[in-house]
Amino acid sequence: MPFLKRLYQYRLLLVLWLGVIVVGFLGAVLQFWHTLAMTPVLPLSIQEPVSTPIPPTYALATDSAQPKLTAHAVWVYDRNAQQVLLAEHAEVATAPASLVKMMTALVVFDNLDLDDTVTIGSASAVPGNRAKFLSQDQFSVRDLFKTMLLFSANDAAEALAQATSAPTSFIDQMNAKAQQLSLRSTHFTNVTGLDDPDQVSSAQDLGHLADQLLQNPFLEETVSQQIATVKELRTGRLDTVYTTNNLLQRGPQFLGVKTGTTDQAGQNLIFRYRDTWPIPLGDEGEQSADPESGTARDLDLIVVILGSQDRYQDALALLPWLQHSLRLAENSVR
Repeated sequence: MPFLKRLYQYRLLLVLWLGVIVVGFLGAVLQFWHTLAMTPVLPLSIQEPVSTPIPPTYALATDSAQPKLTAHAVWVYDRNAQQVLLAEHAEVATAPASLVKMMTALVVFDNLDLDDTVTIGSASAVPGNRAKFLSQDQFSVRDLFKTMLLFSANDAAEALAQATSAPTSFIDQMNAKAQQLSLRSTHFTNVTGLDDPDQVSSAQDLGHLADQLLQNPFLEETVSQQIATVKELRTGRLDTVYTTNNLLQRGPQFLGVKTGTTDQAGQNLIFRYRDTWPIPLGDEGEQSADPESGTARDLDLIVVILGSQDRYQDALALLPWLQHSLRLAENSVR
């Protein structure tokens, strides 16, 4: 037959053509498997953080895009409602930096009176941020609290700890109090917050620690101050200490609490924010701040930001988002 005869004549060309098709198909299959094998699978520990669910009695809107923050961990707690509003990587143990001084303050307060006199002594040589007190300088416990919590002075913290007891015993008291407060991701090795592999805490633990500190009227008032004057008792010299928390300059809603920065920790910040947020009514966005009508919410927030590259920018981006999400949530139930 002519057709079969012609097919036989071109058999070589047909074999080559079929070979090209088979090779191309096999190459496509191999490329697919190679791509699949090379696609990275993120381990659970570094996947996108999942926000902690909020009880339905007080829920943020879930359809509001959260701002991009540089912080590694965030924890937001409403003291009035006693509810966590946001928790991202909040239980991960990390370097706390000078946020440690909140626990130092609580343990000192358990042991010394505010009017007790403390000599700086060898604490004048402690490394890190210092008020540069002289070894012979003497201050009241009250004034050293101000220096430690506002200016985050390591020499003030070390002097207070040494006046309380032997340093090792003081550290034991810090860790015992951490257990008492159920701070499960926390362990202390020094009173200042200097980096140490064994000194760790979490955003959640540090937030609860800040809440405990704010229950002490003297410490609550101290951390809310922008500036304080302290008196050296031997000579009567007056020194001025300033807060390291720049948020306090932005308005009376910002009330402390503590900053901390080290190489391992990055920029850490805990601040308290108190305000009444009006909730828009209806589609026109009309606002009312009448608490009795249920159209306003009185907030007393503790915000913890850890491992940030710009803690103040993170804070100022987070608050409007919280307010917007709360307004959306309030409107959705009306």
